[in-house]
Amino acid sequence: MPALALAGHDVIALRNSDGDVTEAATWAGKPGVDHVFHLAARSYVPESWRDPAGFLHTNVSGTARGLEYSRANGAHFVFVSGYLYGKPTRLPIHEDDPQEPNNPYALSKFLAERICAFYATSMDLSVSVVRPFNIYGSGQRPEFLIPKILDHVGKGTDIRLNDLAPRRDYVYLDDLVAALVRTIEHPGGYRVFNIGSGVSHSVQDIIDVIQVAAGTFLPVVSSGEPRPNEIPDVRADIMRARTMLGWEPRYSFAEGISRLVRAAGNEKRQCALRSTSLSSPRAASVSAMTYLGRRRVSRRMRPTYSPMIPSTRSCTAPRMAIAAMIEAQPGAPAVCCTNRKLTIE
Repeated sequence: MPALALAGHDVIALRNSDGDVTEAATWAGKPGVDHVFHLAARSYVPESWRDPAGFLHTNVSGTARGLEYSRANGAHFVFVSGYLYGKPTRLPIHEDDPQEPNNPYALSKFLAERICAFYATSMDLSVSVVRPFNIYGSGQRPEFLIPKILDHVGKGTDIRLNDLAPRRDYVYLDDLVAALVRTIEHPGGYRVFNIGSGVSHSVQDIIDVIQVAAGTFLPVVSSGEPRPNEIPDVRADIMRARTMLGWEPRYSFAEGISRLVRAAGNEKRQCALRSTSLSSPRAASVSAMTYLGRRRVSRRMRPTYSPMIPSTRSCTAPRMAIAAMIEAQPGAPAVCCTNRKLTIE
């Protein structure tokens, strides 16, 4: 969100309490905008196996509603998709390579992309599809690999995982945000972009990089058991984004991990300071109120997977944009904006 504001756009974020992204009423009455970023989705793959119909409903129907809103307002639609290639036939993976969704989450994104293509070709809507590979950054759900390893490192416990061999292409969250902003600057037609680093890292590589950044030497315990239908290696061809958007990743994997480790260390120190201040009865009420106030603002403002949203922000902008939460719970809304002055609280 700050990245859009800094680029001169006025952004209003809708929250879960504002409605269901799959319902027309959520979109009705919203002011016209120039750009729609549709990121509201259910996204945790293991959960998609438990509730495939729910994932299809939210991710496919929600996308169709967003496209209808964009068509009515003549807005450029930016759809954040996902990895759809299954076991790749070649490396690096190009946008035009075969798509073989191998889980309900990927299937929902695949079908949503088909709807995007239909609106672009049959209704002359400008649509940009972004396919991020493995995103990592502050605020990611603890079930994901990198937060899980960071948790082990923070606690000083053995790092226990299954297969250490699979390789993935990781893109730092800030780099993904930069790519999304670039789509605003270069809209037009129907375009699909891989967003990754162009480099793959094994699970063992990730553990090593994190331990170097954290200065730890914790034991690694692996069962060596591969997951069913495991994909051995994934690496994105990002030449199209480089050529058409003028984008490329700014952060190496080691740099991104170092930022995460530093942020975790700072948070730990702040918690320790708060604990110290609360030990004084006189300071306790003020310190607790400040801490809870910040937490309250953070919960209201931050999407499940984005550190990019400030607690408060006022801005006036001549252009308009629309954005959505990076990860949403079932029935999550999208986001809209106008060109009037606003305060996000």
